[in-house]
Amino acid sequence: MVPTVLNIPTFCSIHKHNSLDFIDATCQKLICARCRLHDHADHDVEDLDVAADAVTEHFHHQKNELLKLQTRQKTHMQSIRQEIKYTDRTHDTLKENIGHTFQTLRSLLDQRESELMTDLENLTKETKATQRTLLTTTEEDWETCRDVSDYIDKVLHYAPKLHILELESRVGNRARSCLKDVRSQSRAVTSAFLNTNRLSELKSNISVFGAITTNVGDAEPFKDKDTQTLDDYMADLDRKHKMEIAELKTKMDSEEKRSESYRLLTDKLNGDISSLKSLIAEKENIEKRLSKNLDVLLGVARECGIHLLKPGTVDRSVVLKLTRRCSS
Repeated sequence: MVPTVLNIPTFCSIHKHNSLDFIDATCQKLICARCRLHDHADHDVEDLDVAADAVTEHFHHQKNELLKLQTRQKTHMQSIRQEIKYTDRTHDTLKENIGHTFQTLRSLLDQRESELMTDLENLTKETKATQRTLLTTTEEDWETCRDVSDYIDKVLHYAPKLHILELESRVGNRARSCLKDVRSQSRAVTSAFLNTNRLSELKSNISVFGAITTNVGDAEPFKDKDTQTLDDYMADLDRKHKMEIAELKTKMDSEEKRSESYRLLTDKLNGDISSLKSLIAEKENIEKRLSKNLDVLLGVARECGIHLLKPGTVDRSVVLKLTRRCSS
């Protein structure tokens, strides 16, 4: 748009000496007074100044509304910027919380794995110790049975019938003892196995564990207290600790104000005590000067032949005599 100088009339192209003072809404063009009377007599014609003032007022109104809208938009942009910063902080916080949570879970899994490995090692040691003891006992029984069997073979091979009869009781008892104490060779093999009960449920819970959600309005974020992690517990303790510190600080402020009052009162009492000590010292100085003057007067009295009635007291007549003597 090219800037124009206001209040400069524009003349009609048809009627050269008549200015364009009207606007024809029907033809959408500027006309002069003669045009209005002739060719545009039946058209919707309005005074140019009136139409321009109406449009100007409408522009001012629109400008004010746009300024208000810009103010609201500026506030909204500031709010959005704050939300962006808050989103970044929330992202960092949630990222840290997720890392801590899964680190805790990994630590628990590693700890449980270590516990299971320890249990497996202990169970294996116990089982193998029992099996070695059983193997040793079985070997001893086998050797005993072998010795008895070999002895029976030798008796049958070398001993005469008379000796066989004599050995029948001893050898028979040994054989019966072996047959009686023989242990069953069929036994269940002790084996360890990993109890994975509810493993499928655990995997399912892990697959849906945790969810990134948004809170609407001032709604509190959901938190399962039964599955509160160590970090959540420490955060709760930290908040409680901060609240206790704030309460303690308030109490300390009150105690500080009270201590300040006590300090001011103590300073005032110390000042009064110092003033009292100064008065006492001044009184002691006055008493010393009076005592010194009294000693001088007593010395003068003794020189004048005036004696005291009692130590520390002077008769009135003595004072009068002393006064007259001092005057002479």
